[in-house]
Parts: sequence; structure tokens; C-alpha cells
Amino acid sequence: MKRISCIILALLMLLLAACTPGQEETAEPTANATAAATAEPGEPSARPTLDPARQAFDPYTDYDNRYAALTERGIVDTEDAYYFYANGYIMYYDKIAGESGFLCPRPECEHDEVFNNKECGAYAAMDMPSFTYYEGKLWWVGYPDNWSIGVFRMDLDGTNRELLRSFELSGDEARFNGLVLWFFHRGRLFWSMMREQIINGTAFDKLEFGYMALDDFEPHVLCERRSFLTSQPTMRFAGDSVYMFVDHDDVDPETAAVPDPELDEEGFIEWRKTVNMIDEVLRWDPSMDEPETVYLNTEEHCFGSFNDYYVSQEGGIYFRESVLEDPEKPYDEKENTYIQYICRVDENGGKERVLELTDGDGAHYYAYNMTCGVIIAINGGYNKTIHSFVIERIWLLTFEGETLYRGELPMEYRGKYEDHVREDGNGKTIIAKHGLSNPHACWATRNELLFCFEERYLKDSETHGDSSYYDFVKYEITPDGLVEIHMAECRMHYSDEGW
Repeated sequence: MKRISCIILALLMLLLAACTPGQEETAEPTANATAAATAEPGEPSARPTLDPARQAFDPYTDYDNRYAALTERGIVDTEDAYYFYANGYIMYYDKIAGESGFLCPRPECEHDEVFNNKECGAYAAMDMPSFTYYEGKLWWVGYPDNWSIGVFRMDLDGTNRELLRSFELSGDEARFNGLVLWFFHRGRLFWSMMREQIINGTAFDKLEFGYMALDDFEPHVLCERRSFLTSQPTMRFAGDSVYMFVDHDDVDPETAAVPDPELDEEGFIEWRKTVNMIDEVLRWDPSMDEPETVYLNTEEHCFGSFNDYYVSQEGGIYFRESVLEDPEKPYDEKENTYIQYICRVDENGGKERVLELTDGDGAHYYAYNMTCGVIIAINGGYNKTIHSFVIERIWLLTFEGETLYRGELPMEYRGKYEDHVREDGNGKTIIAKHGLSNPHACWATRNELLFCFEERYLKDSETHGDSSYYDFVKYEITPDGLVEIHMAECRMHYSDEGW
């Protein structure tokens, strides 16, 4: 591997001269923070006054919000290289040499040619979006075995892998046995978690935010909420501030009489219509005893998926909202589809629509991700006829409404994929078609757009498994359009090898 070394730190610091000063000693939350964790959401406070000196992005210690929505694949950007995680392996793309490969220091290694090759230096089992660059190394939260979860770090050339701390997924340390997102930021490992909790015979979701200092890994809970309907809690970061996004309902676990959907489906559907959803954003920094609610909406539910949110370095809070063209009529793919808006939390803690993702031709776009001040909006969707996700057009725009690019997305790399044709044991010809899966793993800056595409071969019989391939593709944003650069690829191995 060329130029993938720890000199990245010096280069990054030169590139971003406006980074923050070194981390100062900060106080841990008091007992009041734990007590407040179970409190009911309150009225939003006035927008906080933030210290500009502590808000600047420091690439050495700060979580990069570009990665926060990458819950399926991991992508890390450093000065010299990109690092990709998919299918259990870490790969790299050298920006200078234009070379890619597995991040494994063993030249004789077979890497992913061996199924589930744990001897490969690039092999890892991790939770996204924990994969990140932090203090000159690659860090992630993964699985040292089937019974525990651990905090790992490794040099940028794939050497010196360390397991810093592990937690058992059973017994006294089972607190992280749930759906957890992890974020390394300014000396702490933060988490947002959803874990099932049975109350009076009914399954609720316990929604929890917290952190561990990286020097002792002692858990501190910042906030808890509870919801019967499924939520996707997540976090964003700006300077010292930590923003917690959560949607939850008003179902009281002590008094709720929830109809059994298997016994009374119609009754359950009608009961669900009576459930009120609550959207909430909380903010915390190390100077605070407990988080403050900066946005609370009990009437117009917008929050949903992990990639619904964006926070600027100045503390501007944005999220997306989808509204039917005619709210009085049911959804129809052709006659009554959704219009999507980008909303901002105003100075009084209210919701303000700032952008409508509809172009001059009346085409509606959907914001797939919002990162580095850029919205990635796609016009398209899953085509059932060809069993593939289709991107008709892509729109890259800033939160101020400036269009960086709008038009077709070049995808010349897909030319290598052809339908698989084979003969079965009875002389019958079987064709397995391929199609593009939902391209959730993406982010953009003003200069580039990056995707991890998944290409899947569809199952051709009850006994033949699917096959998937991942392609990491960068698009340089130029005045003349998008320039496609295919950087790396890997295959999803299945134990049922058929092709």
C-alpha cells in the first residue's frame, strides 16, 4: 500500500487550519444526569449560545457526520485514502496511486477468496456507523466473538490492531445487547440504542443515549425514552455539542391495552391510528448536567430513519419531511405521491420549511442523505418489473438552495454485470437476473459524491442462494458534470456457492 501512513495527521491539520484547540479537561455529568434520563420530554429551551472557538471541526478528534447514516456499509475519508467496509472486510483506495485492495499487511493472504477468512488482516465484524478515523487511526466497534462486543483500533496501513475493551452480551454487561449505533467524538464513545423491553406482557422499545470516556469505558446514560412503535434514534455532532434525534409515542406501558394484531388485525390498525407520535431533538455538551430539549413536536410527526437529519457546525438543525400532494387522498404512485421538504429548527424551537425537493419540471426528489452541507436527492425508486432500483436523476444542492448538479447519474461501471445463465441437472436453462439494491450508503461534499452500490443476483430456485457485489464509486463534481471513478469492489460470499 502506498502513502497510507500516520503522516495523515499532519496533512489533515494543514488542510483544515481552522480546527479546534486540543481537548480540554471537562466535567463528567453529575447524578442529576442519570435522574433526568427518565424524565418526560419538556418544552424546548431557547436555542443555545455556542462558543465559536469550540465549534470548529477537528478531524483528529471529531466524529465526521458524513458517516452517521451509513448503517449498512462503512466509508471513511482521510487525506491519503478512502477506507471501505462491506461483507466483513476493510478495503482501501489510495488517492495518490489510484490503487485499491484489502487492508491486509500479509502479501500471501487470500483475503475474501476464502469464505469467512478470519485469518485475513482486513477481516472485521463491526457495527456501522462506528467505523471512523480518530486520533490518527481507524476505530470501530465490532465482535471479537459471538458472545461479546468490543472497541477496536488499527493503524492506517492495517497493522497494530488492538482490542481496547470488550463487553459480554449476556449477564451483568448485557446492556449493549440491542440495536446500537456508535460514534467516537472528543474523547468519548457515544451510543444511541434501541432495546426491547417487556412491560405488562407488551413489548416496548427502550430508547437510550449515552457515552463512555475512552480512558475508562464506564457507561453514562444521557437520556431515555420509551416507545411502542419502532423508532430509529441517532446522533449528530458539532463541536462540543451532541445532538440526539428520537421519535417516540405517547403509549403508557402501565395502562396500554394493545390489541393483538394476530387475533384482531382490524382492531390493531384502528388502535394504532390513535397513537400520537412525538419528534424530539436534545442537545448536550460536557458543561451540562443534563440534556436540553431544543425541538419538540407532538402534532406533526416527521422523524423516521437514521439518515433523516443534519447538523451544521454552527448548530443549525435540519431534517426532512414528506407530505402527500393531496393530504386528503391516499397515496398513489402516479396520482398522489409525496413531496419532500427540508426543514430547519428555528430560533424559537419551531419547524421552518426551507427547501422543497421538486424541480422546475415538477419531478419530486427524495433526500437520501444530508452531509457536509450538501443534500443528496434522488428521483427514482424500486422497479418491480426489472427487480432493480432505478435512479432516474440525482440532485445535489446546498441547504441554501444552490444546485451543484442535477441530471443523470453516470453508472458505466455496471457494464461488467451480465445475467447469469446455467444449466440445471435436467438440462433446463436457468437465468439469474441482476439488479441494483437500494443505494443507502452515500455521502457528498461540494466537490465529490461517493456511493457504495450493491448489485444483487436474484435467486433462481429454492436451493440456490443470492449473490451480491459491492462497488465503491466516486463522482467528482465539476462544472461540466459528474466524472465517474470506480475505486474498489468486493463480493458477498455465501456458503451456498453456485456461480
